[in-house]
Amino acid sequence: MITTTLFGSKILGDSGPTAISVDYWRSLYYFNLYRLVLAVFFVTVAISGAKFTTYGYSAPDLFLATSLGYALFGLTSLVTITKGWPSFRLQAQTQLFVDIFSITLFIHSSGGIESGLGLLLIVLVAATGVVLGGRMAIFCAAVATVAVLAEYAFSLTLHPGGLRQPTQIGLLGIGLFVTAFLFYSLVKRIRHIEELAESRGFDLANLEQVNRMVIERMHTGVLATDGHDRIRVINETALNLLGLKTTVGTWPKLEHMAPELSERLHQWKEDNAINEWSLHITHSGKELVARFIPLGKDNKTGSLIYLDDQSLLVQQNQQLKLAALGRLSASMAHEIRNPLGAISHAGQLLAESDQLKQEDRRLIDIIQTQSRRIDQMIEGVMQLGRRNSAHRQPIQLGPWIDEFIAYFRQGRGLSTAKIIHTGEAITASVDLDQLHQILYNLCDNAIRHSPGHETQAPVELRTGTDENARPYLDVIDKGEGVPNEIQDQIFEPFFTSRSRGTGLGLYIARELCDANHAQLHYYATIDQGSRFRISFGQSVSVTE
Repeated sequence: MITTTLFGSKILGDSGPTAISVDYWRSLYYFNLYRLVLAVFFVTVAISGAKFTTYGYSAPDLFLATSLGYALFGLTSLVTITKGWPSFRLQAQTQLFVDIFSITLFIHSSGGIESGLGLLLIVLVAATGVVLGGRMAIFCAAVATVAVLAEYAFSLTLHPGGLRQPTQIGLLGIGLFVTAFLFYSLVKRIRHIEELAESRGFDLANLEQVNRMVIERMHTGVLATDGHDRIRVINETALNLLGLKTTVGTWPKLEHMAPELSERLHQWKEDNAINEWSLHITHSGKELVARFIPLGKDNKTGSLIYLDDQSLLVQQNQQLKLAALGRLSASMAHEIRNPLGAISHAGQLLAESDQLKQEDRRLIDIIQTQSRRIDQMIEGVMQLGRRNSAHRQPIQLGPWIDEFIAYFRQGRGLSTAKIIHTGEAITASVDLDQLHQILYNLCDNAIRHSPGHETQAPVELRTGTDENARPYLDVIDKGEGVPNEIQDQIFEPFFTSRSRGTGLGLYIARELCDANHAQLHYYATIDQGSRFRISFGQSVSVTE
């Protein structure tokens, strides 16, 4: 929070402080030191009988007594201020009246206003404005003026013939009020500045908090450096991308934390025409894309750096391409289905003819087989295009998977041992209809790629939770597995390793997983076979 101080005191209001802090007591303490120094000086003058000044010549005994009393009051105030008792306002106001009374006695014992001690009242008015506020400064000026006039009147009664010029008294009174009004105006202005600064301080603090929250939640790594390449701001994503751990205290230079990034930063400073650079981070083993933006008019005052995982960018671009391809394919499939239906129908009519030769019937069988294959492909594409949003609900998957296995066995005519369910009970939030379609595609693929198809090694549906407490469902087969060179392509549309395959099963399965906030990944098993894992969203508690 930004504050305004004057002589060690905060000015919060015209009528004095609304909340007493250490700063107010400190200002009162400093003014009391001034009071003690002044009192010691007057005591020294009174005791030594110094000839170089006229202080106390009119009433030496009164001057000495006032000096000693003033010094004693200063020492007493030193103790009460240190202890903070009684209250701040009571002490300040008491000291104000004692100061006015004592200075008036000093003026009287030194021959009146001509002694020049009236300037002490101006200092007192100014100090009152600082400690107690502008209104109390005006009140102090009024009381001090009345005290000086009373001293003048009392002197006239003691020395009727020694009439002094009242001009100096008038000028002193004017000076006191001018000082009071100046400090009143100054206090109001400082109060306004302080309120504005405090408000701006809160706004800046709130904005800084919002900025930090936004930066921390960004999926892009963000860090800012100063002109000496010291990191000033860095978010959690950037730490993970750079393979670093959060440190406490002053951040070291960028070259000590990420030398590869520091090298790219220096290259960008030399040639800032290129804002995007690729780099490999040794700590994390990741390929990153760094974008540099200068802070200020040039790159000498600091830099803002955005970091992205290059593999994620490639994946996002691939997803955009696949989405566009899916929309285009759905549109084309609708246009192709009508003439395909005519071709299939014509083939059926030809097959009913009794005049066809055996070679011609074989050609018609090819037409019918390929027409059905294309129709299945079109159905998959159109189904993907009109895919409904997922209606997710939390459900314990164990009993549901057992029901699915029974349904799949019956539909495929499989033995009990051919497809099994293992693992722990899990609960996931998912659309059951879409999960049924996903599992059917995966199990169908697993059966087709198992050795001996329906006669040998079983397909296993295994459930559990990973190290991040996310529930998963694995579909494991004992087939030949997916060759390494095509593992990155198996989820692409129309990619298939079978001559009669459509290449849409895995693509549709992954799209349906995305709709359910789940991920579908392929993992090669240690021995032989394949494992497709469906990783669901964060799990809720599981009841047995």
